[in-house]
Amino acid sequence: AQRVEVEAAEITWSRSRDGTIQVLRSARDVVEYEAWSEVAIPPDDVWAEAPDNYGDIIDERLYGVYTNHDLLPATLAIVDSVTSGADTVYEKAVALRDYLSSPEFLYTTEIPSLSAQNAVDQFVQTVRVGHCQLYASALALMLRSEGIPTRIVSGYRGGEFDPGARSYTVRADMAHVWVEVFFIGYGWVVFDPSPMAAENESMLGALSRQVSRSILRGKMLWYQSV
Repeated sequence: AQRVEVEAAEITWSRSRDGTIQVLRSARDVVEYEAWSEVAIPPDDVWAEAPDNYGDIIDERLYGVYTNHDLLPATLAIVDSVTSGADTVYEKAVALRDYLSSPEFLYTTEIPSLSAQNAVDQFVQTVRVGHCQLYASALALMLRSEGIPTRIVSGYRGGEFDPGARSYTVRADMAHVWVEVFFIGYGWVVFDPSPMAAENESMLGALSRQVSRSILRGKMLWYQSV
């Protein structure tokens, strides 16, 4: 965050020194705030220069949280193979992301059958078919096994802007899960390992989507004008 304004509350930088902001107020209170952020994507050679001395930057307890994993030896062997030619944090993150989004894996919204124990290992080693939660979990644990602080983020990907209503429409099917990798000197950086899902919408589905858009557009105009 570059600038933050909060009503009737005190804010401070988080003690974890990871670029997040802490609001010093009871969780029962309603806090209204506005925040401005700038997202810059420097060239690859800049990322490659990011150091990996995380112990000097992140609190030991938090470093343990962000690098905790329970992958099996066979999965760790895959991590070693994929990152064998990678020397920097950025190169390892890119190598593992590209591996999971390669043609060896298939994206589907259907939940595959996985064992209760070591589900991520089974997904990486044999199943290799799944949704964004599995891909994000796999990338997070694989990067953590390399000592790279990684966290999972859930939210929405995409949005349809309506110039007339001056608003974005975000639908339930845009829900998504990805990861963020911590780079010293830059903060948390997005890495999305999920392959693109094939677009296969029926005529009925397209018509239903259009009707939904019209209803949402009407609601937005009502909220804004009435």
